[in-house]
Amino acid sequence: MQINNACRVGNAPATPDYYKSTSFTYPLLSLEVSGNGHTDQAIVRFISGTTNAFDLNFDAEKLYSYGEMVPQIGSLAGGRILAINTLPLVKDELEVTLNFNCATAGYYSLGLQGITNIDPSIVLYLKDELNQNIINLSKDSTYGFMHEPANVRSRFKIFFNPSYDLINSITPESSFSAYAWQNTVTIIKKTQKKVQGDIFIYNLFGQKVYCRPISDESRSDFNVDLQAGYYIVSIRTDSHISNFKIRISK
Repeated sequence: MQINNACRVGNAPATPDYYKSTSFTYPLLSLEVSGNGHTDQAIVRFISGTTNAFDLNFDAEKLYSYGEMVPQIGSLAGGRILAINTLPLVKDELEVTLNFNCATAGYYSLGLQGITNIDPSIVLYLKDELNQNIINLSKDSTYGFMHEPANVRSRFKIFFNPSYDLINSITPESSFSAYAWQNTVTIIKKTQKKVQGDIFIYNLFGQKVYCRPISDESRSDFNVDLQAGYYIVSIRTDSHISNFKIRISK
């Protein structure tokens, strides 16, 4: 029996170059998870002309082992779990969700493998959303963690040049907080993004009793000449409206 090149259904760019002795030039992130004497790898690479969905000639679906002690890692794209995930380009705030699975509880490590080829200007962060731990993979290349089989499989995310808001899970809904002490209102700005908008204060009848622009400072305090009682602070930006109940006292 003979099988020649005419039988191939893929194309040359789909061949994982890291199996070859020659070097490759495109950006590639190689992740390795280890534990119980076993290791497993997942690849995220960047080749122009591909998509964020599943690309038949560039991506490879994850084939899982049945071994209960084998830790296994893949990445999510296009509704599939991939061993090789090919994306079009590296860009700031790019987020890749990983899928980790092992049927045995224990201590495991996840980190970069030696064949990783990412430009030094790209800072990589790993976030463990189960424990809310964030590490700089470009600096500390390995992360150790405890695992239980019941843990959510998509607990890990890789971020490329993330913003402060992204790695700290600060959303428009959680960008501000407000409280009052006596007749001083304090606004805490958690986001590091510049925002524009206004701060309104309403009494419990819905009447507007105060208004001022949002400050770009991380904390702003201002006095209000209002009667003692409960009020609603409404912070309105272009992307969200946040409301907080405060109590003014004299």
